Amino acid sequence: TSGSGVIYTVDGYIITNNHVIEDATAVQVTLFDDRTFEATIVGTDPANDLAVLKISEVENIKAAIIGDSNNIRPGEFVIAIGNALSIPGSPTVTVGVVSAVGRFLPVGDGQTVITDLIQTDAVINLGNSGGPLINLSGEIIGINTAILGASGGNVGIGFAIPSTMMKNLVDQIIEHGEVRRGSLGISGRPLDAGLAKAQKLDVKQGAYVMQVMDDTAAS
Repeated sequence: TSGSGVIYTVDGYIITNNHVIEDATAVQVTLFDDRTFEATIVGTDPANDLAVLKISEVENIKAAIIGDSNNIRPGEFVIAIGNALSIPGSPTVTVGVVSAVGRFLPVGDGQTVITDLIQTDAVINLGNSGGPLINLSGEIIGINTAILGASGGNVGIGFAIPSTMMKNLVDQIIEHGEVRRGSLGISGRPLDAGLAKAQKLDVKQGAYVMQVMDDTAAS
């Protein structure tokens, strides 16, 4: 499997997608100047399809400039850079616009949903995964992660993980080796009129708590 990545820090931390390195027994990183390094996996966040790699003894590299994805709006021009279709040679570049923000996308078995994605019409092919989506100021505002098409394959709508969310998750992975999420300790569903009638409740809207897990904040 091959994909793309982003140099996060000058000491060799690199961001890519989890699905690019998932189940890998070894990971190799090739820089823009064709230098090749063996990389270690620092940690992953499968829920948001992110992974952090580390290469050592590397000199003369530049870290990417991370932009603020909270400020982007539909219609803004963006550029996707990556290793499209894993064709040998220099990285590929495609140009498009931000089509929408705040998108939700089921992944894998459909039970996992990546939230708050950037949708773009910049062409994103297999091999672009983990590469940057940048604005016209050269700032990274997303990490290309998925293509959604009517028949699968390389043709469809492109999605990217917004940079602000990505930075928060990556910083946790670098510090802890994982993403540490808070948990209230309940499961439930929105309360509607049908559920209220079935449970003989006086209220007809709100949140219905179905289960409280032991040894959690809620319990």
